[in-house]
Amino acid sequence: MIIKRLLILLAVLSGLVSITDGFGQIYSYKNITHRNGLPLNSTSSLKEKKDGGILIGTQGAGIIEYDGYNFTEVVAHGEDNRHFVTGIDLIGNDIYFTSRYRGVFKVDEHGKVMSVFSRKDIRDYQNIIAYNQYLFITTSNAFFIFDSKSKKEVHHNLPPLQELHVTQTIATEQGLIFLTRKGHYMFTSTAQFIPLFRYFSN
Repeated sequence: MIIKRLLILLAVLSGLVSITDGFGQIYSYKNITHRNGLPLNSTSSLKEKKDGGILIGTQGAGIIEYDGYNFTEVVAHGEDNRHFVTGIDLIGNDIYFTSRYRGVFKVDEHGKVMSVFSRKDIRDYQNIIAYNQYLFITTSNAFFIFDSKSKKEVHHNLPPLQELHVTQTIATEQGLIFLTRKGHYMFTSTAQFIPLFRYFSN
């Protein structure tokens, strides 16, 4: 009888151990520096590609791709890579990025760098988000929506969005939600930019 109870207790305990092993996860990380091949230790943005590669925006050496083993330059030899990259996103195979003091640029699949958007009255390009064909560009004193197909601004410096500071962006099936210090907004799948409360009140 005692042996039977001990066997049952042992079975229960071993079951609990396997349950905790199943639910527990072990995370590990590796500190990657210039000793591993990173051109600069100062990085400012990251973006994962569909194939698992990591695009790394640096503070002065442009964009580097890391495949888990090696670093490769995204920009072709001879192209301008002197950028303080603050944001990276993708549309198809094209890489779009914000260069803090210079504007928005595109790197095509051959590594050629092209200027996409720049204005003299903008001081600090902070981030870029791609949604369908649209690019959402946040700066220190404005907010822009740029159509990558027509290469035209859809919205810019809307009066309620002057000095807008976007704190978070949430992608949904219905559109992009922007949480800001001056209210929250929704860019819908039909290309409307409206206050979030108005979207939910319809």
